[in-house]
Amino acid sequence: MVKMYNLEKQLKTKRKVLRRFVNEKEVIDYLKENNLSFSIPYIFTHINLSSGEIITQHIKGFLCSPEELRKLLEKKE
Repeated sequence: MVKMYNLEKQLKTKRKVLRRFVNEKEVIDYLKENNLSFSIPYIFTHINLSSGEIITQHIKGFLCSPEELRKLLEKKE
């Protein structure tokens, strides 16, 4: 199973991938290094960051709900 997290910025009509992460630990380390907070929207397809960017999860090319990452982030709070 190929699981990937993307750091994306919303443009006018599409999203631009700024960085890719291989696992949850890399995402958490990135948030700590950049001192970013997060919020989880009601329809859970991504995680909003305080910088205006979002984190999405893709498994084999399909957009998925980043449930594992959400659980880890809520534990860290």
